[in-house]
Order: sequence, then structure tokens, then C-alpha cells
Amino acid sequence: MRAVRWRQDQAALGGVRLAWQRAGAGPAVVYLHDAGADTLASTAFDDLTRDHDVVLVDLPGYGRSGPPDGVRDAADVAAAIAALSAELDLAPATVVGTSLGGWFAVELALTAPARVAALVLCAAAGLHVPEDYLFALFAQGRAAASTQDLITAALLGRLPFGEQDVATRPAAVAAAVVAPWVQNLAAAAAASWSPATANPRLLGRLPGVGCPTLVLWGEADALIPLQHGRVLAEAIPGACLQVVPGSGHLVALERPAVFAAAIRRMTARDRR
Repeated sequence: MRAVRWRQDQAALGGVRLAWQRAGAGPAVVYLHDAGADTLASTAFDDLTRDHDVVLVDLPGYGRSGPPDGVRDAADVAAAIAALSAELDLAPATVVGTSLGGWFAVELALTAPARVAALVLCAAAGLHVPEDYLFALFAQGRAAASTQDLITAALLGRLPFGEQDVATRPAAVAAAVVAPWVQNLAAAAAASWSPATANPRLLGRLPGVGCPTLVLWGEADALIPLQHGRVLAEAIPGACLQVVPGSGHLVALERPAVFAAAIRRMTARDRR
């Protein structure tokens, strides 16, 4: 794959300092990442720059963006993204969001519809579906993921390839993994935790989404189960649900070609 040169910039927008990177030319795609910001590493974005103007946003408190001071909820994040769209003079964009970013993408479509040509919602958070909502288990401190074995596995999984040996050195783990992880989770909590990553009123607002919407979900998602995707697709007028076989929560990383193809279908649909 060709080397892509991403241009980086930042500005004070919507009450927060946002950073972003941008590359390519063509229909605009704005990407809002997951709570861990892991999906920003997806190869799908380099691929999409061949025929799209791609903007990858560091959400408030992440990466090069400023701290989430003053961010109270998803609406505040959406206001900052709308301000970024205006700052970049983007035509209405296909807004793509994974997990937490999917929630913010929905909020953007509801509060600034002129900025959104289409939505791709990948394992979007924000709904309150108690019978399948694993986040509630984390909020109540009853998750099986609190076991030491799973914590160790999670830490190892976040280390760069070839550096797993630092797991035997607590200080190195803290510097390389724990500190950035805690920073990301704190940023996510600033906009979503009250006291759980869901808004019980969001479901009733979804019929107000007026743009073409694709709900993209990993068949084996164990963090936000597929039932959420079904409810989301049923509540948004005209939305389609695409289930990705063999993928878990982060389709952008696990199935980047499928992820990129889904975005291309939505931008092509918008140009018809």
C-alpha cells in the first residue's frame, strides 16, 4: 500500500481544543474513534484516502486534543465536531463512528444534521438495552474482566509488537500502557459516564436521524452485543444493519477491508 502523508492540525472549537489529521481528496469522511482510540491505527483509513478526503479526529482528552474540560455529555462533543466541520469548510460528510465515537456521531446527526450526509455506526455505544448491556456490569463492579488473568492479557494486548517483555517490569507497564489507558478512559467518562455509558433517552430520539445510515456490527462482539445493533437499526428510519461474520467489537481493526468497503458504499449512495 502507498505511503500516506497525513496533515496534522488543531484549533479551539466548540469550547475545546481539538486535534485532527487529514489526507486524501474526494467525498468527505469524518471518523470518530472508540474509547481506547485503538481503531485510529486501522489500515482502512490509508486505503480510503485513495478516493476520499479523510479526517481522523482526536476526541477531547485524547491524543493531541486538549483536556475534556467543560465537556459534560455527548452533545458537547458533537458541538465541537460540528465546529470542526465548519472550520475545515467540509461539505456534508459521511460521519463514521466506532463504539463511543458512534454515539457521538448519532448526536451530531441529531443536533447538526446539515453537517452529516450519511452515518456509518460501528458497534455504537449510547443505547440502554439492559438485557444485553455489558457496560452495566462494569459500572456495577461485577464484570468477570476484573480477574487478574484477563487484566494481564489486556495489558499485553495493548503493548507494541515485540515489547511484551516489559510486562515483567511494572514501571514500564505503567508508563507504556496503564497511564495512556487511564487517560483515555477518563476522557471517555467525561462525555458519557453518568453513571453508565448509556443515555436512556437516546432511543426515543433516534427517529429524528434523517440521513442514510448503515449500522455495522461484529457478529462476535462481546462488549456491545449485536442486539444493540438490531435495536439501533430498527429505530433509525431507513437504516440498514450489516453483520460482519467472525469480527468482534473493533471491525475497523479486525476486518479493515470490510470496514472501508462499507464506508465507500455509503459515500457512493450519497452521490447518486
